[in-house]
Amino acid sequence: MPRYFFDLDNGKANFVDTIGTELNGPEMIRSDAIGFLATVFKDEAHDSDDPAYLASVRDEAGRVIFTTALTLQSNWRDTEARVEAATIRSAGIAPAPRGPEDRT
Repeated sequence: MPRYFFDLDNGKANFVDTIGTELNGPEMIRSDAIGFLATVFKDEAHDSDDPAYLASVRDEAGRVIFTTALTLQSNWRDTEARVEAATIRSAGIAPAPRGPEDRT
């Protein structure tokens, strides 16, 4: 069974897979690459506001045959909401509804 290598670029450093994984077929390569990237993204501390990750899969010859990227973009709707969220979190209380969209 062919061996594939999963490399990661998190925008700060490149991590090169020197061991590899044996996989059978393109769907397994795609599935494993996306799962790998999602796991890394979930487990890694997010120091930046908009983290971006790129996973590259190389074959045994060293050719990149598949890439997948994951970027998180997030923004506060307004400064007041951000301050309120920080205050509520530090106090450990539940926020009051702000508008119709917040009431369930």
